[in-house]
Amino acid sequence: MAKAHISAKISDEGRLKKKLRDMQRHSAKFTNVVETISGWNEIGWTPVIFGGFVRDLYVLGSRNYPRDVDVVITNKNNLEIEPNLQSWMVRRTSLGGFHLQKGTWNFDVWGLEDT
Repeated sequence: MAKAHISAKISDEGRLKKKLRDMQRHSAKFTNVVETISGWNEIGWTPVIFGGFVRDLYVLGSRNYPRDVDVVITNKNNLEIEPNLQSWMVRRTSLGGFHLQKGTWNFDVWGLEDT
């Protein structure tokens, strides 16, 4: 039973990676998301996208646009990331994260310790 679950997980991960590559290749609208996440990687952050963005991309593909992108920075806390987010910050979220607007995209971002 566990073996089947692991195989399904690997298959799902491969499917999601393919959808992410297709999204990047075929849709200019997603460029801001890719550039933002890549930029955070370049400054040493470890961002993980979760929530509705991943679900919608997986289920509906790149033809549909999620409302926002939920991101956890796994190797930083909110105090460490806040200074780098100031130019895009709209407000603090009700859960203590940061609601950002970058281009046409909304991001909700938290440091892992503060989720």
